[in-house]
Amino acid sequence: MSKAYFRRLKLSIKEEGIFGINFCFSLLLLPVQAIIAFFLWTQGLGPMQIGGFSANRMVLYYIFQNILMITYQSALYVAYEVSNDISSGNIIVWLFRPISYAKLKYAEKFGFFILRMAVGYLSFIIFSVILKQNISIIQYFLSLACTIIGFTLLFQIQLLIGLLAFRLKNVLQLRDFVMDILWILGGTLLPLDFFPVFLRDFLQYTVIPLVYYLPGKILLTQLSTVETWVIFASAISRIVVYSLLIKLLWRLDSMKANQGA
Repeated sequence: MSKAYFRRLKLSIKEEGIFGINFCFSLLLLPVQAIIAFFLWTQGLGPMQIGGFSANRMVLYYIFQNILMITYQSALYVAYEVSNDISSGNIIVWLFRPISYAKLKYAEKFGFFILRMAVGYLSFIIFSVILKQNISIIQYFLSLACTIIGFTLLFQIQLLIGLLAFRLKNVLQLRDFVMDILWILGGTLLPLDFFPVFLRDFLQYTVIPLVYYLPGKILLTQLSTVETWVIFASAISRIVVYSLLIKLLWRLDSMKANQGA
């Protein structure tokens, strides 16, 4: 069974390598976005620092958020694809196969993600050199691990929403609402350090900062060892919980679909 997942992973990497022209064009926009962010934040912050972010670090943070959105793109289609499989009846095929639909879907999306992540981080390193910002290798590795976790959580959230199509007619509005919350409160527009204290305190108990904000925060600011361990422990525990929820939803609702077939 593991060979099937590995084959799907290899196939998606190959497809992204061949048809990744849109991804390359997306990266070409980063210099323009960097210039806009630079003038915006140097005018706004000047020599000030907020939450460990100087103006140049804010520019890098903004660039990194755009890289994340490009890198995470394959996960953003999951809810639609899963709900479409359910509504069209194609999901029935997977009920009789000795492989996990969720794991196969993850392998497929992870293949696109891993190639984009490699190119995205390489692009980020180039921008950090241009802006003369020293970032340690440890920060890169920790951020890389956090980005993989963030992608996994985003995939799981999308998959859970997609599986709700067994019970709901249309899940796309729910998906759009959840993604709006992630984008607005998840640090893509502003780091959480700029938010009011009460809102930051509330968000730290949710999954929201783990997807976009914390991979950038870990990359661009120095966190203590305790803070880093708490972040990773919280993220991994959520992955475990979401995995159990996915299995539960699949077992309950796919059985009903099987009986209906």
